Amino acid sequence: MSRVVLAIPPLLALFGIAFAAEPPLPVTVQQLLATPEKFAGKRIDVTGYCHTSNDEISLAVSKRADEQRHECENTIWLDPTIWDPRHHPHRSPDIAPSDQIDFRTVRVVGTFHYQPHPILDHSVPYEQRYKGFGSYRMWAREIADITYFQPVK
Repeated sequence: MSRVVLAIPPLLALFGIAFAAEPPLPVTVQQLLATPEKFAGKRIDVTGYCHTSNDEISLAVSKRADEQRHECENTIWLDPTIWDPRHHPHRSPDIAPSDQIDFRTVRVVGTFHYQPHPILDHSVPYEQRYKGFGSYRMWAREIADITYFQPVK
């Protein structure tokens, strides 16, 4: 009986820690592009237009914005581990990941990162010049540690 009583406080502490985690901040792609420093290092919940290609997966404000001007400065790099089925068990194994999300509006929950100057000037040695995220480390913004990634119906 005393063993059971001694085990209860640690279990309650673990239960409290598990539920004490703050929910992700609901945010827009526009906010992440305009004021990224406010959200750096925070868990976020964002919906945007997903663009994929051979060497890129990124989030834009909308399909129209992506078609008008698709550049690193106006998109957010998405960590490619989103393809890992351990993190996204609801993804159908019969459908290629890009077929499910390519050029669609998606909802993403993850940790936002910001590197204000991803491309340094020529005074910096080439191997140290790129400090950003994604392909060629050229994005200033990234969503990593993605725990939810699904197309919006």
